Amino acid sequence: LYNLDVDARKENLTVPIEGPSLRSWKDLGFPDVSGIGFYSTTFDWNPSLLYSTGWAYLIFPPVSDGVVGTLNGKRLPVFDITNPTADIKSYLKRGKNLLEFKVSSTLKNSLKPIWDDLRTVGGGVASTWNATANLGFGLQHYGLIGEVRIVPYGLVTIL
Repeated sequence: LYNLDVDARKENLTVPIEGPSLRSWKDLGFPDVSGIGFYSTTFDWNPSLLYSTGWAYLIFPPVSDGVVGTLNGKRLPVFDITNPTADIKSYLKRGKNLLEFKVSSTLKNSLKPIWDDLRTVGGGVASTWNATANLGFGLQHYGLIGEVRIVPYGLVTIL
């Protein structure tokens, strides 16, 4: 096993997701997939009198790898993957907004079909795929999993 061109391939898939909660690629029917997931959505932003400042936080669920994005074409700040939150007050506009982001993954899931054939220094992997899976190190849940939230906030003067 030295030429992965036969096995590796690039595919672009579009998977519309209904509802507020995003599921892993594995749960969407793509268990042996690794790479970068591209996400996009539009939302209306019309701050009420309560939040007349129009300020808000963008909050992603924790991700296992990297996440980057844009809001209305402006690059968002770098996210801490353990608490991916950003103040988006300078990115929002009244009316329709476009949020686009990318989430990366490791290559582990894509190795499942060829795991037991991998060789290093002439030998095979230390454990078979099934043995690693039985230890809890099988297929991983990739992608953005959970709810992406926009939480409005305002500043109030306290005397």
